[in-house]
Amino acid sequence: MSSQNTSDKLDLIFEKQEELARNFQPQELKNGFYTHPCLDLESPQDQMILKAYAWFTVEEIAEAMNELRNRPWKTTMKPVDVPHFKEELVDALHFFVELLQHAGMTADDVYIEYMKKASINQKRIDTGV
Repeated sequence: MSSQNTSDKLDLIFEKQEELARNFQPQELKNGFYTHPCLDLESPQDQMILKAYAWFTVEEIAEAMNELRNRPWKTTMKPVDVPHFKEELVDALHFFVELLQHAGMTADDVYIEYMKKASINQKRIDTGV
């Protein structure tokens, strides 16, 4: 994977997530939780599914944050399980990418929207607003 061009990495992440979602479809169907790849943002039922994926993402981030147990006022510091911390962050990324896909976004869409927001943020920095 290190031979991949940096610009292809987001595309690869989206492709792998689509593949993973396809592999989970039979079990999700069995459990009554199967969702179509792209949901209708106007549908209350589909909005609930999107909210579920957003919460899955937040839960994984919270699990990562649980590894960061040191506080400035503590007298003893606890070691951080760095591999587990990173694993939980990647778990969050999996759910977030699936959330994006269910919302109808592609890797290109994410890139375009990210660059728009980065431009806005840079203008704020430049103007002090």
